Amino acid sequence: MNFILLALVLGATDPIRPTPPLAPIESTLHDLGTVRSGPSLTETLTLTHRGEPGTVTVTGVEASCGCTAATVTARSLRPGDATDFAIRVNTLTQPAGVHTWKATLRYRFTPDDPKAKPHDFEVWLGVKADLVREVSVTPPMLAISTATEARHTLTVTDIRAKPLTVRAATTASPHVTLSIRPATTTGGVTATAVELYVTADYPAGSAQETVTLTTDDPACPELRVPVRIVKRDRDALVPSPEVATVRFSPGQDSASTLVQVRSPARGTLRIEAAECDHPAVTVKFAASSGVVGTLRVVVDRAKADGRAGEALVRVRFAEPAGATLMLPVQWTFPE
Repeated sequence: MNFILLALVLGATDPIRPTPPLAPIESTLHDLGTVRSGPSLTETLTLTHRGEPGTVTVTGVEASCGCTAATVTARSLRPGDATDFAIRVNTLTQPAGVHTWKATLRYRFTPDDPKAKPHDFEVWLGVKADLVREVSVTPPMLAISTATEARHTLTVTDIRAKPLTVRAATTASPHVTLSIRPATTTGGVTATAVELYVTADYPAGSAQETVTLTTDDPACPELRVPVRIVKRDRDALVPSPEVATVRFSPGQDSASTLVQVRSPARGTLRIEAAECDHPAVTVKFAASSGVVGTLRVVVDRAKADGRAGEALVRVRFAEPAGATLMLPVQWTFPE
């Protein structure tokens, strides 16, 4: 199914401000109506430089939440050039109900006339849908932190009378293997377990992987599960738990969890700073030295748009000097 995303360019009152060179089709939000969760919602909007002589430079592409990915194919355009602005929404991570997803493309127009000033513009894309959950994956996203190997289970459930069959499970990494277990049906719900195994030789560092589950259902041909993997050195700092998992209760505006960090090989710890790559996550910590470092990871419901998500916290230590820890964080909301 082809879902059309429409664009909105923020207007300006400056009388000498040029007409936005990447003109929108129409300034409305497109409502898709009722959509069944499972498949990703994907759309590409082609924007063409139809303005005055000058260069359009894309300065930023931003999605409204972690469930939405926005990309652009070209970042510098001359008159007549085009760029594809694509958005993909992972519906597996979304609860049932009405949602609006947004992506913003920011760009600067620099006229060829050396006397004219550059101007900044934005193109805003939006799509709205009422999600009905029939097919789901638990967990809808996965964060893994390990110094050796790791095993996890993804469970695909289908409440329909004619459930789908998971035919294949793949990922791009040669260090991640997947196996599909036979489906079982209980109380009208069909469940298929997919076993995920991260090998001990997975490269050290942080990486974003995607597990693609291929099915026999034309309406839901594939399910994509984002997987964040942090591979630590064996003698590195050890967090407990290895993934900070925050679970919201009904009505909670914020929720948190505690993480303790130890260093068997280095002894005393003192945390210097903790930063996260997601605006919904803040981290509090004890600044004193000790054999255990304590972090409190807090997730703000409003800044997370009330949606499940994942992020990465970078913790820097004053003792041992220069040591760092990459801590995966994930959060969920009740249905």
